[in-house]
Amino acid sequence: GRGPSAPLGALLRAALGHRRFLSVLLIFAGSQMAFMVITVAAPFIAVRLLGGGEADVARIMAPFLATAIPAFLVAPALSRRFGWERVVVGASLALAVVYAGAGALGEAWLGTPMTTAMAVFACGGPMAAVILALEAEAITACAREAGGEVVSLYFGVFNFLVKALNGVAAALTGLLVTLSNQVDGFTTAGVRLMPVLAGVLLVIGCLGYAAARPARGRR
Repeated sequence: GRGPSAPLGALLRAALGHRRFLSVLLIFAGSQMAFMVITVAAPFIAVRLLGGGEADVARIMAPFLATAIPAFLVAPALSRRFGWERVVVGASLALAVVYAGAGALGEAWLGTPMTTAMAVFACGGPMAAVILALEAEAITACAREAGGEVVSLYFGVFNFLVKALNGVAAALTGLLVTLSNQVDGFTTAGVRLMPVLAGVLLVIGCLGYAAARPARGRR
């Protein structure tokens, strides 16, 4: 059954048997893992690519937050206009491009390397905000499609699996940190691969979404 007293394995099978929810889980897991990678990578980007200190993490993250806040406000309107699925896929792919571009930071494309990094992170803020803003709507829509009585179950399964996958993302980033610290000639390359990894995870999430998403009219 799907009741709260059912075994965890049964709850997972019931939720993951709903293909639309599985597709939603995959695309948002990709984005959540990417956010984890960037969170871990930010201090290394500030120090090893930009030549600053750990305090400079705030300088590159501030533009990200500044552009994210307005995007939270417009996300519901975008969802109504285009549908949350199109918006989330588009935002995920666009953010993947931004993160992949962050792998080349350290160049002075706009003024200094620091201002370049601030501009790149500012470009990512709106997409990240839209993804986060529409996450709950997507899960709730899946629960409604399944009958509306499994909202808490779907959120529980989502949070459980995303937390587990975030651990995987942290481990992968930690591996790059280790290689960066211990392998000669890999000091900056390991850091550059961190945002690239984040971009790859976003793309994998979108591909998983496309593969799992049911045909129209099916669930």
